[in-house]
Amino acid sequence: MDSESGNADKDDSVNAMLRADGDQWGSTTQDITKSVGGTSLKHGANRASADTLDEFIPFPLDELPEILATFCREVSASVGCDASFPALTVLAVCASAIGTTRQVCLKRNWFAPCVLWTVLIGESGTQKSPPFRMAMKTMNARQADDILGFNKEMAAYNAESQNYTREAKLFKNAGGDGKPPQAPAKPTRRRCVMSDSTIEALAPILRENSRGVLMGRDELSGWLAGFDKYSSKKGGASSDVPKWLEIYNCEPISIDRKTGEDRDRFIYVNRPSVCITGGIQPAILARCLTDELKENGLQSRLLMTHPPRGMKQWLDDELSDATEQKYATMVQDLFLLQGESDSAGEPRPATLTLTAEARALFAAYVNRTGLEQSAMHGAPAAQWSKLEETPGRLAIVIHCVRQVTTGVKDFWKIDGDTMRRAIAMAEWFKTETLRIGRVLKESQTLREARHLGLWIQKHGGRISSRDLCKHRRDIATSGEAEKMLMNLVDLQFGSWEGTRTSREFVLHPVDASAVGA
Repeated sequence: MDSESGNADKDDSVNAMLRADGDQWGSTTQDITKSVGGTSLKHGANRASADTLDEFIPFPLDELPEILATFCREVSASVGCDASFPALTVLAVCASAIGTTRQVCLKRNWFAPCVLWTVLIGESGTQKSPPFRMAMKTMNARQADDILGFNKEMAAYNAESQNYTREAKLFKNAGGDGKPPQAPAKPTRRRCVMSDSTIEALAPILRENSRGVLMGRDELSGWLAGFDKYSSKKGGASSDVPKWLEIYNCEPISIDRKTGEDRDRFIYVNRPSVCITGGIQPAILARCLTDELKENGLQSRLLMTHPPRGMKQWLDDELSDATEQKYATMVQDLFLLQGESDSAGEPRPATLTLTAEARALFAAYVNRTGLEQSAMHGAPAAQWSKLEETPGRLAIVIHCVRQVTTGVKDFWKIDGDTMRRAIAMAEWFKTETLRIGRVLKESQTLREARHLGLWIQKHGGRISSRDLCKHRRDIATSGEAEKMLMNLVDLQFGSWEGTRTSREFVLHPVDASAVGA
């Protein structure tokens, strides 16, 4: 990455943009002059939210380890989805497979765990579910094997328990002479995937699975909406939220339960680890991300992607068996990584450290992030504080994946190339975080206008009311089409050309590059 001084011009432009954006979430109330491609463009309130700053930038796939990049490209080509959907899912899958076996020491007393929470944002029909299922396939298969194994172990345990009961009774009747029979150990239910998002259900699972689990849900709305539901019942913040914030950092949690066996009344988990991945629709996400969730920092921990919707079409491309098998093998190999044990025999993470080059790169990133954050306030500033550590978490994943695939020079040191890749992805998440914040802040009217503008852009950038009605089955009459185009003109997405009886709507070029972002 560039040094601090080498990024001075970039930092100045970033801070200028942040100051101009006001609250950094799209509520611009003054004209903004920005330079795009050497051309000065002046926008009003509506135009500012449709300029090139909101153009979606593709996820940097080349920064992923080779096996993950290949998997994501083939999934994207076979499904017709944006590559960021499989990319964010596989990052969470890999982080979960590594679990609590690794942490990274960024500097003295600053340790980052291998925990990632990724969110795929898209309207229904944007093909976010197929890549999610494809990336989750190997985790679900492992979970199915664990269930079968547990069932067999329980069958054996029940048989041994019956034998123990008989032998214990005989031992007692014989007066207790000799060596008493030993009770069989009850099997542990192994879990690597879960869907129940309540802390009360999660705590027993984490107690029995010290490596951690992955909460993979095709729809994350239940998890996010649940916080508001519990909050409404109690008249305050959901009691689950603080525990989730602690889980993000693998900090100890405890829970007191009113029911259950004695051992389940009080549950303490020393190092809880839960990675999260799944999809959600933008309108639902906007409703779920209440001011409370922004203020308490839960939103700040989410790494999100919200690519524009593409046209669904038949694709002959397939995810190859070879790539699918390599990906599955890689995930299973990550599960073979082992941590350490403390003096009491309890598991703890093995600690990765940074090479001098990696440390210098990370320090420069932290300085840039701090400089950018100094110009922010509110939710964006809170998100920047969490994005500061993101390269460390991503570096663990990149390092471990490379270790089990192509190999690394030192198992216990994260090198400069790995940190550079992690920082490049973190910078992408920064850009996408601000863009998503602005998009979610938009009204439904503006969001629908963006979608229509994107459709017009893909069909030449100009259209008449009659042709819009003719080519769109969801528009019933030319009059309805006329109103929709007039709305685009009012929002300054374009203008009319021609006479009143024979005119066409023409999309503005500057808006065309960003409509639908």
